[in-house]
Amino acid sequence: MENTQKKHSYNATAAPSIGTDRLLRYLPKKQLEVAIDIPETGSSQVANQDVLNAVERAKSLRMRGTMNDDERVTLSSAIKPFPQRSHPIMKKVKRELQSVLAERQGWRIFWLIILNGLCSFGLFIYSGSTNSLALTSFSYLTIFDLLSLLTCLLSLWVSLQKPSSTFSFGYERFEVLAVFTTTILVMFGALFIVKESTERLLMPPEVITDNLLPVTAVGLLLHLLVTYGVTNKPFSLVSTAATSNWLQDAVNDFGHSICGFAPFLGKVLVQRFNPIALLGVAGAVLVIITDALISYNQSFIADSFCAIVTAFMMWATMFPLSIYSGQILLQTCPTDVMSQIDKCLREASTLDGVLEFRDEHFWTVSFGRMAGSLHVRIRRDASEQMVLAHVTNKLSSHVTHLTVQVFKDDWIRSSSGSKLNIPSLQSASPSSSPLTRTYSSPQQYKASAGTRGLDRPKPERATAQKMITSPLINISPHKTS
Repeated sequence: MENTQKKHSYNATAAPSIGTDRLLRYLPKKQLEVAIDIPETGSSQVANQDVLNAVERAKSLRMRGTMNDDERVTLSSAIKPFPQRSHPIMKKVKRELQSVLAERQGWRIFWLIILNGLCSFGLFIYSGSTNSLALTSFSYLTIFDLLSLLTCLLSLWVSLQKPSSTFSFGYERFEVLAVFTTTILVMFGALFIVKESTERLLMPPEVITDNLLPVTAVGLLLHLLVTYGVTNKPFSLVSTAATSNWLQDAVNDFGHSICGFAPFLGKVLVQRFNPIALLGVAGAVLVIITDALISYNQSFIADSFCAIVTAFMMWATMFPLSIYSGQILLQTCPTDVMSQIDKCLREASTLDGVLEFRDEHFWTVSFGRMAGSLHVRIRRDASEQMVLAHVTNKLSSHVTHLTVQVFKDDWIRSSSGSKLNIPSLQSASPSSSPLTRTYSSPQQYKASAGTRGLDRPKPERATAQKMITSPLINISPHKTS
């Protein structure tokens, strides 16, 4: 049975033409090899072919859009798909800050700013815990010290800069703006103190006076260190140039009265004290008075009164400084300086050949620096260089940036007629050679009646045309030989 079944299975797979027993004897072995080997080799080849196709497909996907091996370029850094954001303003600020800190004074100001910031934070935290408005108003002085140190750092940066095409007179005007901003912020802080103190007058809360004197002493020492330890050029100049406040006047009167009994104290008491330092000392004294009244009489309302007095002293000290810096920002000229410039122009008008001054503009650029420009009309036979040197010499002591333009007498004739003579203007321009030292002003200068040719009214258009066409009328304001 087994043989017949095997033969049937073999004959089913074998070729019909082969029927010999010898061939059938060896055919099962070959059939087993064929039945086993052929399917296995075929499936492995198919699997390997699928794997190779998948690898090639993945490789083609990875290499899509890239160059060949010959054209491939080695990258020096990692590929970043998103561009980095550039911050040119921050880079510029960092560069300028490094240039300022390269100076020795810059590091001193920087460490004082950090120290003042920490002390200000501590003072405000402690004043909030003690519920003392007098100490809070005194703590506002440390905020003023912080802003003044930033102004001093700005002044150091301004001193390192040079005039540019945008800022032809330099960057000193930033100092004026910084002083004005600082004083205005302190005055606004004083208003909030007055508001809070007025509310507490009706229902005064309990004030804790523990360690109030040591904290006030630390704040006063820090305030005096910032005031006298750093050369703060903007605030020194504005404190000297601005008018004195009522606190300074009261201290001076008190010093005069003491000098009547002790003349040897005249050099110490009879002088103009620094208003910033005087404000700090007065604020510390008021905090001490508050501590004494609360400790002995439990008078909590004294804290509100002392805070109001400190706020008014802040206003009295900062108001003249803000007024002076605001006038500079408005490009005005001080009255006393204007009278001196008027006197110099009168003296310059007496020079032989000078007929009149026109379009006089003088204004203040920064603290202690003025600018001005004017036109000088001279006779045809006068020397432009001599007139230019004479006018510049008279005004250079008061005007830092000065622009003088000299015109011959022919220029006023052509400009006063109905038709402008272009060749005459071109001939006068090279010879004028104006001296430039800078400024631009909205305020026009007018000399007094004694000045030669300064108050002469301009002729109207029709009148000037008649004067030019008439051969019998001379338009010159002065007779020429």
